[in-house]
Amino acid sequence: MKRSPQRLLPEIERKLKEITPYNYHAIRTELLQRILRKIDQPEEKVRYFWVQRLIHEYNYESRQIEIEVPAGIEADPSKPMRADIVVYRDFERTEPFIEGEVEPPRSKKDIAKAEGYARNLGAEYYFWSNLDKTLFFRTSPYPRKSTPIGNIPYWMERKPVLTRLPKTHILPAFKSEQKLKAVMRTCHDLIWAKEGHDPAKAFDELCKLLFLKLYDERETPNYYEFVVLGKEEPKETAGRVRKLFDRAKKSTRYRDVFESKFTKAETVTLELDDYTIWQVVQQLQSYNLLETTENIKGADIKGYVFEEMVGSTFRGELGQFFTARTLVDYMVRMLNPSSNDRIIDPACGSAGFLIMTIRHVKDRIKREMPNLGYSEIKDKIRYFAENNLFGTDINDRMARVAKMNMIMHGDGHSGIFNLNGLYLNEDAPEYTKKEIREGTFQCALSNPPFAGVEKEPSVLEKFELGMRKGKPISVTKEVLFIERIIKLLDWGGKAGIVLPQGIYSVKSLRYVRDYIKKHCKILALIALPIWAFRPSGTGVRGSLLFLEKVKEVPEDYEIFVKKVDHIGFDSRGKHDVSDFDTVLEAYRGKTTPDDWITFRELDRCLGHTNTGRIDPKYFVKDSREVLKMFEGSPYDLERLGKVADFSKERYNPKKEPEKDFLYVEINDIDVRNGKIRRRFRKGKGITQSTITVHEGQILVSRRWPDRGAIAVVPKDFEGALLVREVSALTVKEGANREYLYYLFRTRQFLDLMDVYATGEMSQRISEEDLKRIRIPVPPLSVQESIATDILKRREKAEELRKQAEEIEDEGQRALFDQLELKKVPEKPRRERVTYTRI
Repeated sequence: MKRSPQRLLPEIERKLKEITPYNYHAIRTELLQRILRKIDQPEEKVRYFWVQRLIHEYNYESRQIEIEVPAGIEADPSKPMRADIVVYRDFERTEPFIEGEVEPPRSKKDIAKAEGYARNLGAEYYFWSNLDKTLFFRTSPYPRKSTPIGNIPYWMERKPVLTRLPKTHILPAFKSEQKLKAVMRTCHDLIWAKEGHDPAKAFDELCKLLFLKLYDERETPNYYEFVVLGKEEPKETAGRVRKLFDRAKKSTRYRDVFESKFTKAETVTLELDDYTIWQVVQQLQSYNLLETTENIKGADIKGYVFEEMVGSTFRGELGQFFTARTLVDYMVRMLNPSSNDRIIDPACGSAGFLIMTIRHVKDRIKREMPNLGYSEIKDKIRYFAENNLFGTDINDRMARVAKMNMIMHGDGHSGIFNLNGLYLNEDAPEYTKKEIREGTFQCALSNPPFAGVEKEPSVLEKFELGMRKGKPISVTKEVLFIERIIKLLDWGGKAGIVLPQGIYSVKSLRYVRDYIKKHCKILALIALPIWAFRPSGTGVRGSLLFLEKVKEVPEDYEIFVKKVDHIGFDSRGKHDVSDFDTVLEAYRGKTTPDDWITFRELDRCLGHTNTGRIDPKYFVKDSREVLKMFEGSPYDLERLGKVADFSKERYNPKKEPEKDFLYVEINDIDVRNGKIRRRFRKGKGITQSTITVHEGQILVSRRWPDRGAIAVVPKDFEGALLVREVSALTVKEGANREYLYYLFRTRQFLDLMDVYATGEMSQRISEEDLKRIRIPVPPLSVQESIATDILKRREKAEELRKQAEEIEDEGQRALFDQLELKKVPEKPRRERVTYTRI
């Protein structure tokens, strides 16, 4: 960079000294020359004063400053819009940071022009000055909504501070997610290398330092402590930061950030060496985290970046604590909470639902009250977060992460408790008992743990769903969370819950579904892809339940049922398109009548099963059409249980442990052609319950039924043992075996069985439901005719396949002939897929 010339004319130097005593040598040459052209004009003197002040008092370099910067598209080219002074974040002068408008002394204020220029440039701050008076503002994305502030930011970057830095120096906020991400990543990597590659532990330590940075900005009086002073050794910096940490742990407001039911705040320490602390402080010291909230475009920088860090850290080994944010966002928008609602997540994990609620309420306030400025909205959100949001988690690490997450999003950490979300013990803090009371919440959002069984009688006795016939019964924890959430809601309160598939459809959990129906209106049932929770480290299939607690459930009402195929990410966790906006619009506007069913239809399971299931997969439009597929047939419909006998001939191979049994599992049935693989297993090696099969029986796999593992038992499998997950059907009089076999193997029938299938990890249709399926049963002669016709078509297809193979073989031989290559022996073709002739 070219500095200004060593000497100016004495007359010019005198004029400059009269404006400000600062030496002009710090201003780059070409910038100074442009200022000097009009230095006799009153406005130019004010501009020179502010350029010098920015360099000498605010620590910006001359390379960061420009004058007469185009600030918009002019309606009148004769009156160009040019900003008097622009300060940039970078030395290339591409990222406007501060815009300044200067006027001659005693001039009238023209704040609107300064605000307009700042917004057009994308500058985060602006000021207006006529030397007599100076006004500073933080730029708002909306006209006349900018926030008055006491000063503009002081520039430090990552340079050591030569002397203690007073709090009168305002530090610049991070402008973009990219910049904050880069700094956070650097900090995390420094700690990660120290912590032996434990990402969760590294994240814990980074959270402590981020908290200290915020604590220093918000609570430390007079001077910044979270800084590296000039020529300071790492030991000295770390010592000051550790003392700051000790003060923070003792503070009334923040003591609970580090305290848990297992840990006292006094015992928590910074588990990093001095050099690592020194390095991280240098990375963060020059920025204002507290003010890194919304940029000029309204994006929540600090919160988004921290949330992303939470996701990348805990999506793996602690994936059960993390719900994909696209799902969280959709669920919050479905319930549409307001700033007046009290909201709880009794299994909050990293507080994802509460964080998304803050964002939603913030957007709602902006939309509904456009007259409010930035500071007014900020105050409203802070009050809402600190008084209306509550979360509990039994895991002390996740409770700590949740508190930090809330702090990074504007606070509200005092509403997070390291407690069992199912109930409050007698020794729970009085404040907790006062705030978390049943019947006091207007909204609940939760993804309760899918794993774990509650066996403790003293806990089960607290729940209606934990008791059967007056005695405690062991139940999975999500069952108890359902009751807990409903009890926490006020009348008219609404809940959105992520639940495993078994809750919706498993027959043994019908009493849970009856409890929901008894106390609530079901608002919506949303089916997700089978892999939706795979990126979070769990293979359990889940769906979304939305309900409203009511004093008296209506006899009938409408329920929204929808399957969402695109949820913002794919099965590998990679970004993908999302259908949630469309689904939300359909729910709010009732624009898709086919996506609505009545409660009566739900309660009687559409008349096709008696399991009381409420899973959305069963009730969506496509499934309803599949369930009715045979109703248009001119032939009588009969339940499968009346057309065929289902074998109950059980046999325990453990009685003959050393005997080799001809044994059939699901994977032994070829789904392409119905052939059965022949293999033997000793009785002691057969762990599943079995039945004995006989020649001519039709085997129908009930596990993953849409795969089509269906076969007819051939003569040489007479007496074989079959796993109980496959049904063995003996066709009754009046039905043709071949007709039923071909019907079962159709894609349509497989889809029908799949609609009936239930389960979390794998899908199964119960034998009871399989018996209830109603199929067309034409006269026997028509059945035989259909079977004969299908067999002819299969034989014709087989003949055509052979012809196609012969033509392909001829082409390959012709290729070698035309290349005049020596013929080599041909290996036999792999066995073709041929269909079993019954």
